[in-house]
This record gives sequence, structure tokens and C-alpha cells, in this order.
Amino acid sequence: MDGHHYRNHSLVQAFVALQIIGGSAFVLVVLSAFVAQRRGGSRHPTFFSFCFSWIIFCISYALLSFAGQQVAVPGPDHGLCVVQAALVYAAPPLAGSATVSLVTHLMLNVLSALSESPMKRRSSMMSVILVLVPWITWVAVLVGVLLFGVHHPDLVGLSPNGTFCALVKTSLPKLTSVWATIASTVLFSQEVIVAVLLYRNRDIISGFGQSIAMAIRIGVFTIMGIAAIAVALVFTVTEKRGVQFDVLLASIPLSAAVIFGSQWDLLRVWMFWKPYDADSEPAQRSEHSVVLSTVDSSQTDLSAPRHLPSTDREPV
Repeated sequence: MDGHHYRNHSLVQAFVALQIIGGSAFVLVVLSAFVAQRRGGSRHPTFFSFCFSWIIFCISYALLSFAGQQVAVPGPDHGLCVVQAALVYAAPPLAGSATVSLVTHLMLNVLSALSESPMKRRSSMMSVILVLVPWITWVAVLVGVLLFGVHHPDLVGLSPNGTFCALVKTSLPKLTSVWATIASTVLFSQEVIVAVLLYRNRDIISGFGQSIAMAIRIGVFTIMGIAAIAVALVFTVTEKRGVQFDVLLASIPLSAAVIFGSQWDLLRVWMFWKPYDADSEPAQRSEHSVVLSTVDSSQTDLSAPRHLPSTDREPV
């Protein structure tokens, strides 16, 4: 934990700032979703699990800053460093699994909406699985790395760029990176499937504008998936990482918050100057619309004719 870790103060400050901004953005998304839900919306639990997972992600990487020990000399408290090391290795599996769960929900909704035959409502068990698996994974990794750090204190220290505490001189972190690569690949594959399904069935999409909005949202998130794959691969095959790794890592939460927090009904919550009137909202869903991605599909009649919702009300 010597001084060479702090050779790039600007990087450390940018890294922490991006994490705090990203986490704060997701807090606003959650608050907006709760308010929108009181106005009649209904988001699936995987959406809230997704948001909370990224909040935990940001807190984990900014823990030293919150404790006032980001640039402590000669270094941060060792106990705190062990805790952060455990958190930062558990955070990517948590956020990755929660993201996969969210996109899995989206994919299942699309498949249901485009099915030619009536489909039974998905059981609540699937929802429970999609919500719990990421958090079970998080607890398992957190406890495992925490125990490892406690029993091997000499293997815990600041990361090469001095941005957060990590395990050093051990190949254990590579396992987390390999997992992230696999999860990112699964995520990318799911997004491709969704995009192909929507493209092949574009004739039944109610509104050209909605189709463009959906394509842009999925496309941007796909770019995030590719970036995550690249980051994970670099860390897997190399012993060192450059400044670019930490900057990209810190920018992912904020990017995700913007992508999923820019839904119209969430933005509408913050338009205080414009009184809310449900009857005057410009684009209401038709009686047969199927809402994708974040809305609880258990409240949707999947046996009705399949149409996708209009542009302004699409919460993807």
C-alpha cells in the first residue's frame, strides 16, 4: 500500500465520482419507479432487483471514499480493505446476474407476446428465481472472498491504480472475471434473440416510432454488453490492467442508469411544472398491449391478440 498506488489522483477522483453519480442515478430511478407505480404502473421485481444490485455495485467500489480513506497514508485500514475486496469481487456477479435476470424477463415477455397460441401465465416461481439467484450468488461470493481475505491478510491490498482494495498475487480474481465473461456472453446472446424476434415481427409492432425506440434502447445496452465482455477478457488474459479498465468499469453503472431510467413514465415523475393527469397522457396502451421488460407480465392477459405497446408508454 505504498505511495505508487496514488500516482494518478485524477483517475482515482474520476473513478469514485462516476461510481457515486451512477449509484445516485439508480436511487433516483428507484424513487421514480415507486412514484410511477403509485400512478398505476407495475414494474416486475426483477427491475427493482436490477436497480438495487447496481446501487450495491457502486457503494462497493466507493467504500474507501465513503469511509474517508481513499487516499489515506500509508494506506486504508486493513479490515476495511478486506471488506471492500470482498464486496468488489461479489458486486460484478450480483449486477451481472441481475442484468441477465432482467433481460431474461424481457425475452420471455417477447416470446409470450409473439406466441401464436395462448400461453399460460408464468408461475410466480420463475419470478422468485430471477430475483433470488443474483443475491444468493452475491452472498456466496462475498462470504467466500471475505473468509479468504481474513485468512490471507497479506494477499489484500490496493489495486494497481489505487482505486479500490483487491486481492493481489493470487489467481482467485480471475475466476470472477471468467464468470463475468460468461454472464456477459449470455446477456449479449439474449439481446440478439430479442432484437431478432422484434425485427422478424416488426409488422405487428404498433407504431414505427416505438420500433425505433426499442431498437435504440436494445442497441445501446448491447454495446454495454460488448464492453463488459472486452473488460472481462482483458483482465482474464493479462496480469495488469491500464487506466482504461477502471474508467470503463466506473462508467457502466451510470450508463445503465441512463438507459433504463430514461423511460417516459420515469422522466414524467420529475416534471413538477406539469401536473399529472392520467386521462390527458398522450399515449395510452391499447387493451391488448403487452408491456415488455420491466412491467410485471403476470398482470397481462397473454391469451389476448399480440401487439406491442405504443412509443411513449413503452417502459423498456
